[in-house]
Amino acid sequence: MDKLFIAEKPSLGRAIAENLPGPKKNGDGYIQAGNDVVTWCFGHILEMPFPEAYNPEWKSWDLKHLPIIPPRWKLEPKRDSKDQLKTIKALLAKASTVVNAGDPDREGQMLVDEVLEYFGNDRPTKRLLLSATDPATVKRELGRMQPNDRFRGLYQAGLGRSRADWLVGMNLSRAITKTLSREHMISIGRVQTPTLALVARRCDLIENFKPRDFFDIEATVYESSRDPADESTPRLGLAFSPQKDEDRLWDQDEAKAIAKALKGRDGALSKTTERKKERPPRLFTLPELQKFASKNLKLSASKTLAVAQELYEKKLTTYPRTECPYLPKEQEGDVPDILDAIGQAADDSLVSARGRLQNPEPRSSVFNTSKVEEHHAIIPTRKPLPDGLSGQAVALYKAIAMRYLLMLAPDRVYDETLYTASWDGRTYKTKGQVTVSPGWTAVAGKAANDKALPDLPDGAQVTVADAKPRKRTTRPPDYYTEGTLIEDMGSVAKYVQNDKLKAVLKENSGIGTAATQAQTIETLKSRGYITLDRGKLKVSDLGRSIAQTLHPLLVNPDLTAKWEMDLKRIADGDMELSEFEGNIHRFLDYILKWAKDRKGEVEIAGEPAKPKGRAPKKGGTKRRKAA
Repeated sequence: MDKLFIAEKPSLGRAIAENLPGPKKNGDGYIQAGNDVVTWCFGHILEMPFPEAYNPEWKSWDLKHLPIIPPRWKLEPKRDSKDQLKTIKALLAKASTVVNAGDPDREGQMLVDEVLEYFGNDRPTKRLLLSATDPATVKRELGRMQPNDRFRGLYQAGLGRSRADWLVGMNLSRAITKTLSREHMISIGRVQTPTLALVARRCDLIENFKPRDFFDIEATVYESSRDPADESTPRLGLAFSPQKDEDRLWDQDEAKAIAKALKGRDGALSKTTERKKERPPRLFTLPELQKFASKNLKLSASKTLAVAQELYEKKLTTYPRTECPYLPKEQEGDVPDILDAIGQAADDSLVSARGRLQNPEPRSSVFNTSKVEEHHAIIPTRKPLPDGLSGQAVALYKAIAMRYLLMLAPDRVYDETLYTASWDGRTYKTKGQVTVSPGWTAVAGKAANDKALPDLPDGAQVTVADAKPRKRTTRPPDYYTEGTLIEDMGSVAKYVQNDKLKAVLKENSGIGTAATQAQTIETLKSRGYITLDRGKLKVSDLGRSIAQTLHPLLVNPDLTAKWEMDLKRIADGDMELSEFEGNIHRFLDYILKWAKDRKGEVEIAGEPAKPKGRAPKKGGTKRRKAA
């Protein structure tokens, strides 16, 4: 045997085998392709065992055993994966070269590398990175495989994520349950707990919100040199509508007096017109796709990921678990073929949109290799959309394909006009816009959102014909949807308490990853900590009590966001795994002491929301891509 390819899952293995030279022959858990063999995992086929696998005494939920820190980390075969592991072991013994064909991310790197390490592989090993499974992409990437050692840091980062989740879950779930809870097993997670706190805080803001009335002033003006009785005299509406609380008018009598005094006043009108451009929406990342699908298709975050994975495995779209909205410059050459595929889709609306795209032009701001890290934006492949897919799959494909079309269309160009006038230190203004060139909005079939204003000259003297107060009321923030929660999970700097860390995060580092966030939400729902009520995420009494009672380090996003940054440093080779684990150990010691000191003083109480499906076993954990 020449090369042994180990794919993350059977569908990826089949896609690789189809594009290898030589006759194909199916075996038990593998495919022979000429002199090469392709086999596969089923996601993680090894798992981290429970504490009792290290020490039988650790099965007991007893505070005296904490912290539980394995002296040497173990992996065990999953119950339903033993046969496939035997197949991989036998094939490894015959291979000259091994190829890690896990998905192109931290977890994909890890789940194949851990199998190779489990079997003590010493064969030369390469890395195959597939962001799409269409034949052209697979053949291209087969020709430029890299040494697997270059991705050692990514594997180490995967181990760091996995070990941190185990240590936090196994130790702190036991500690908090035994010290702060009488009735419930409390599940603590590195990502799940601060995510729960985000939902709880949002619900508290809404439920404790006290609306207040405030008043804008709306004024209608005309040119002083014109006859106000003449119906042809243009009239312009201006408004005093400040956004900051300290500038608003809260007293109705004051607002009425201001409006009354304004009538008949003269003033100078300022006019500015600026030509602007509106870029098309960015290509989809997984969080953006989940947000879009939550709002427009009523799909949960986990369902969106499942459908996106289905499209990927059917070779219709690229790898879905991505947080990058850019494409490598090398893919500019794929544009004509992808456009041809969209034009052949079994959907009239997509075909029409493709027809409206004239002179497609790849944007250098999108095709930017320097901004692509593990994997690029979600885009269509060269394979046309076929008949027979589910309605959800078609809808998601159409959204992805439309974004690709719009990215190749020109900007919308419009003229924006701003009128302002001031009286008594208050600025009254209005803004309008007129489309000059529709650009990408024409491809999208989107009507122009124009607001044409009367054409009055800059510096014109105007008279206030009428003025009146308009009552408005402050509103609370909206409840999270799954899409908007994932958006906030990905940009938590605004919730970070530490000013130094906030500056480092810069709104672009989050808690969890695109691959884990949907599962985190599902975990919180299954444990009854949050519930989905007509698309709105709400916290249960138990979930709120957990968020309010735990130490701030567990519920604020600061620490887990910092850990995600450290995991990236490990992947980049700038931090050792041992240093990261040492930080976790010190954190455990601190929280364990905090919890023990409060035993009997504070209590987590309340009822969980009724979970859907099977409740988790006490103390149990499943090894997933979620934390």
